[in-house]
Amino acid sequence: MIRRFDFSDPQEGKGPSYRYAAVLKSHIRRYLNEGHDVSTTAQFVAACTSYDGVKNVHAF
Repeated sequence: MIRRFDFSDPQEGKGPSYRYAAVLKSHIRRYLNEGHDVSTTAQFVAACTSYDGVKNVHAF
């Protein structure tokens, strides 16, 4: 089970990809809080696409 996800980069996280990463992180946290497991790639993709997914983000 993934208990923590940390992401850092020397560019201070101001680009659009970091905003999408933040949205995905909260999306996956919501999925985990409902009792789902996200410990495999397939489960990660399922979490990313749950609740109609995140606009302009494609996980496959």
